[in-house]
Amino acid sequence: MYEGVEAQGNRSFSPVMVGQQRQMVRFRWPIEPRHGWETAHLRFVLGLQKTPQKAEWSPASHAIDGMMLAGSHFLRYVPFYDKNGDHG
Repeated sequence: MYEGVEAQGNRSFSPVMVGQQRQMVRFRWPIEPRHGWETAHLRFVLGLQKTPQKAEWSPASHAIDGMMLAGSHFLRYVPFYDKNGDHG
């Protein structure tokens, strides 16, 4: 799984998006894309936080999303309903 990059503005000139698209064709097996909100939701469900400080060299700034994407293969969020019909 990978988190697709979504650039603002003119997407044809985003070096990150172009690089990601070029790398995806190199894989010899199917990989499943994820949206950023899906990764963020999984972090929230698991109670993990991502630091907004991009310059910080820590797992909370760089590795946390990779761990969420790898773990999402084994975790599935299933909504539940209680006896009153409320869900969580």
